[in-house]
Formats: sequence, structure tokens, C-alpha cells
Amino acid sequence: MSMRVPKDCGEDTPTLQRPRRMVVLGDDVDVHLGRRVWRRRRMLGVTQQQLASVCGVRFQQIQKYECGQNRMSAGRLWQIAQALDVSVDYFFDGLNPRAKPQV
Repeated sequence: MSMRVPKDCGEDTPTLQRPRRMVVLGDDVDVHLGRRVWRRRRMLGVTQQQLASVCGVRFQQIQKYECGQNRMSAGRLWQIAQALDVSVDYFFDGLNPRAKPQV
């Protein structure tokens, strides 16, 4: 039985190796939005599971939003704002207007 190395490993040798995964953190805006979601959710005493149920996602997705690991779509941000009884601008309060998003 021969083991093939995935092409994304960048190696042609027949040894079995796991591809290295890069940890990519969200940009400053994603992190800021996530912190604001976390703050408001905690302020209201809402669990990640409760928020996830209202938004139609799993609680793990809310965790990823809150730490800035996953980017929220405009629609999802709108749902979260309604669930947490705030306007969408609440999440952008305190954001540095000179912050440049990563491309």
C-alpha cells in the first residue's frame, strides 16, 4: 500500500506528512465586530447556543464570529443585531476609522 502526499504539501517525496496549516487570524474589523457581539450577548445574558438558534447556525459558528476567526456576512450581522436588540451600527462603535482592512 503506497501513501501519496497531497499536492498542497509542496513535496514530491513519498513520505506521509500532514500539510502544514497556516493560522490566519481575522483582520481588525472582524475581531472588533466579534468582541462587540460577545459584549452585547453577555450583557443580555444570552448564551451562544441561544443566539445560534435564533440565527439558524451552530453555537460553534457564533464562537468563530466572536473571536474574529470567521467573517460575518451583512445578512448575518443584521440577524445578530435584531437578536441582540441593537442597531447594526452598535457593532461598529469604537472602530478606528483609519484602520485599513487586510486584502
